[in-house]
Amino acid sequence: MDARSRLYNVGVWDLRRSFLDTWEVRPILKLLFLLPGVAIYDSAPVIIGNRVLIACDVRICSDTHEVDAADRQDFKGRGSFAKPITIGDDCWIGMGVKILPGVTIGQGCTIAAGAVVAKDVEPNSLVGGTPAKLIRKLKGVGPSCILE
Repeated sequence: MDARSRLYNVGVWDLRRSFLDTWEVRPILKLLFLLPGVAIYDSAPVIIGNRVLIACDVRICSDTHEVDAADRQDFKGRGSFAKPITIGDDCWIGMGVKILPGVTIGQGCTIAAGAVVAKDVEPNSLVGGTPAKLIRKLKGVGPSCILE
C-alpha cells in the first residue's frame, strides 16, 4: 500500500469539529480506505459505512445556503444551514467526486470519477456525470456482513 494511502480499521466515522477546530473521530466503522486530498465539511453529521473506498480529491459537503438572495439577507431566517450525508456500506467513491448536502448513497454503490451527487442514490447503483445519473444497476452483495 502506498505510504500516502490510509486503511482505517475503526468502525463508521462520525466526524465533528470541536470548539478548537480539530476533528473528533468517533469509531463506528470497520474498514475505510481513504486516499489523499479528501475533504469532509461536516456542519451536519457525515456517516460513512463499512468497507467504503474513497479516492483522491473527493469533496463531501453538508453545508448549503438559501437560493434566493433575499432569504440569505434575512437575518431572522436560515441564510446558511447544513443537511446530513450518509454513505452506505461497500461503496466506492471515485476520484474527484462531489457529494452535496442531504444526500444518501445506498449500500454497494459505485460513484464514477468526477460525478456531482446532488440526489439520493439507490443501493447497488453505478452513477456518473454532472449531475450524477444512473448508468446501470450493480450486482448486490446481500445483507451487509460485519468484519470482526
